[in-house]
Amino acid sequence: MNRRITLGKIFAAIVVIMAAVLAIVVYMIDDSGEKYVATHSDVVAAFSGDEFYSTYSTTEITAVYGSTYLGDEEKAELLGEVAKELSITNYCPYESVRNNDIITGQIKAGNEGSEVSIEFISKENDEGNNVIYLEQYIKVRICIENSVESTLYYRDKLIEFFKSMNMKTTSAISVCGEISRILDDKEKEEVGKRFFGELYAGVVSKDIKDRYYAVYGYTDGFDEYVIYGDKKVNLTLIIEEDEDNKVTSVYMATPTI
Repeated sequence: MNRRITLGKIFAAIVVIMAAVLAIVVYMIDDSGEKYVATHSDVVAAFSGDEFYSTYSTTEITAVYGSTYLGDEEKAELLGEVAKELSITNYCPYESVRNNDIITGQIKAGNEGSEVSIEFISKENDEGNNVIYLEQYIKVRICIENSVESTLYYRDKLIEFFKSMNMKTTSAISVCGEISRILDDKEKEEVGKRFFGELYAGVVSKDIKDRYYAVYGYTDGFDEYVIYGDKKVNLTLIIEEDEDNKVTSVYMATPTI
């Protein structure tokens, strides 16, 4: 009898596990029967709820330029072309700063609700025998208030622009949405489930303590990721409270904050 009870328990456990797996599989498949891969546009959807009275979104794109030497005039011209791709015609004059073996040329632009910085970064590597090898990157940082869609639009546009120049890119996105009240623990958990559900992400780890709620996960569709322990992470959700101002801030980033 004990053996039957044990086998019965094992069978029941297997059924539960299979049901959970099936639920996950169905959850990751759309009506056409194909696996759904999350995109950055799903980040927009996640922050489109009426509960957010304001949002702040940032994207950072890094493009590998190569080792060809450019003078300051050439760098300024190249950064100007990047600015033009962002429909920016007025920006601060080009500036160049050296910090040991790293030279950073930069232009900046901004108005109410948005800021943009475009940098050309050169790292000098001394290979001996008076030979200097250059590692060079173009880094663009775009911050926009109350328009996650615009941030993602310009991110995609820049990636296509760099792609047309045969330059490899990496990118990251972070969004902060503010809610004009304090969420209780249950509501935070519901926000976490909703966000991860809309991005078809699995939870890798949680860090919950007092007024701090953080969830780290992984979803298909986002190329960039970091290693958390021995697992891949490319989605981070953090919820923080501001008791003084009665505001809850929800931060989401890919791959991480």
